[in-house]
Amino acid sequence: MTPVLALAGAGDMATAVAVRFAATHTVVVGDPRAANRAVTVEAVRAAGGTATEVPLDVTDPDQLAAFRATCAEAGTVTALLVAAGLGPVQATPARIVEVDLLGVVRVVEVFADVLAPGGAALVISSIAGHYLGPVAPEVEGAWAHLPFEELGAHPELSAEALADNPSLAYMRAKRAVQLRVRAAAGPWGARGVRINTISPGVIDTAMGREELASPHGAGMRMLLDAAPLPRVGTVEEVASAAAFLLGPEAAYITGTDLIVDGGSVATALLPPAPAT
Repeated sequence: MTPVLALAGAGDMATAVAVRFAATHTVVVGDPRAANRAVTVEAVRAAGGTATEVPLDVTDPDQLAAFRATCAEAGTVTALLVAAGLGPVQATPARIVEVDLLGVVRVVEVFADVLAPGGAALVISSIAGHYLGPVAPEVEGAWAHLPFEELGAHPELSAEALADNPSLAYMRAKRAVQLRVRAAAGPWGARGVRINTISPGVIDTAMGREELASPHGAGMRMLLDAAPLPRVGTVEEVASAAAFLLGPEAAYITGTDLIVDGGSVATALLPPAPAT
């Protein structure tokens, strides 16, 4: 049967990844925005591939079930890219947790038995999860292992704990996603399937440009200026890393997070040199 790439989210980075798979996979594009779906489908077809689209809000169980069914009917699902997410300037803290964490986890759980042995899943996270700072081990353990029905009720993800702070919600959601994927690697591996996250830095996407133009933009530019490679990244650079993690060359890589950010996290979180 035809290999299928299931695309849960159709932003700029996801489109770049889909184009890389156009020659080998049928691409099923799920996104809540018809315009985004159309752009991705057209890009895949322009690259000589086959694509179909399905309305998909990852927080809607019925739409997710329909997306899963469409992917399974299209062929053998060998790759899943979860690229759904909202940035701090786009949504409230509650909605960010609902989409970036709970919606993403829902996709991962629904597709756990859909991917064929030898296949791989990749969740787009963010370097924001690495900038969250120290988190108590019991909190990280809860984020990693709580049943889905209890995860959204965790105290650190409540409206009170997030204090109307979308950036904090975004950082906690992305850290929690990284932990959920690490926890999923064991049971997924038992079925012969890999799962990883990728954490892009500041990338030249519509959301990235919106963030740079926001009140947070000055801080983001400081991180860029201090990085070993002091520039904004491109969607093609993220797509190259994503295609690697989803492909056979990464057959021995699972449960990990690949940071694609020009070295900003490595520099910002490097311990200071000892005093001389």
